Amino acid sequence: MKKPKLQPVPPPPQPEPEPQQYDDEDGWADPPIPARLGGEVVDDIAQQVIDLLDLKHIAYDISIEGGEGVISANSFNEKDLLKATGFRWSPDSKRWIFKFSNEQ
Repeated sequence: MKKPKLQPVPPPPQPEPEPQQYDDEDGWADPPIPARLGGEVVDDIAQQVIDLLDLKHIAYDISIEGGEGVISANSFNEKDLLKATGFRWSPDSKRWIFKFSNEQ
């Protein structure tokens, strides 16, 4: 009795990685879109802070509840900049915190 010939099993198809997007001006990859909870930021000062964080490639999260908002950032290299911008260090969360009133 002959043994049946075994056929090799092809490997499963691998998805192609998504191409990385680059900003045309400086060649840096675009920062990830932060999680925004509870709505959009309408406060002008908070918008300027977000623009600065994006410019310096500092990771941040935004939380909005009612008319109050908090931007929390993570950076050890830019702590003087964060202090000068109005952030305060939170030892509980080990992040820089910027509170704002989300009103125009």
